[in-house]
Amino acid sequence: SAYLGSTNIEELHRAAGNPLASPYTASDDIISQFPRCHFVAASLDPLLDNTIRFCDRMNKLCPSGTVSMSIVPQMIHGFLSLNWPIVGVKEVLKLIKECGEYLDALIEEKEIVPGNRLNQ
Repeated sequence: SAYLGSTNIEELHRAAGNPLASPYTASDDIISQFPRCHFVAASLDPLLDNTIRFCDRMNKLCPSGTVSMSIVPQMIHGFLSLNWPIVGVKEVLKLIKECGEYLDALIEEKEIVPGNRLNQ
C-alpha cells in the first residue's frame, strides 16, 4: 500500500492490474518493446520466483541480450536499503556500488559484466 499510495482495498486491486504499477501485468506487445534490463534479486526474497518468471517472459519476447539477471545469495527483499550507519549490513555497500556500475553500463549501452558478488 505504501508503494501504490493507498490503503483502500478496491484501489489496490485496480492498481495491481495496471502495468505502470506492475510491469508483470503488461501485455506481450508492451513487454516486447522494453529497453535493455538488468534485474537484481535477493535469493531470500519472496518475490524471487516472480522476478525469474518475468525475466523468462522478457527473454522470450525481447531481442537477444536485452535481459540479464543477478541473484544475490543470502539477502532479503529490500536488501539495498540495509546500508545504515553502524548497524547496517556491510556487504550491501559493495552491492550498491555494483548496481550503480550496472546502471552506468545500461545507460552507456556497454556490455554488462557481472561482478564477483552479484550472480554468485
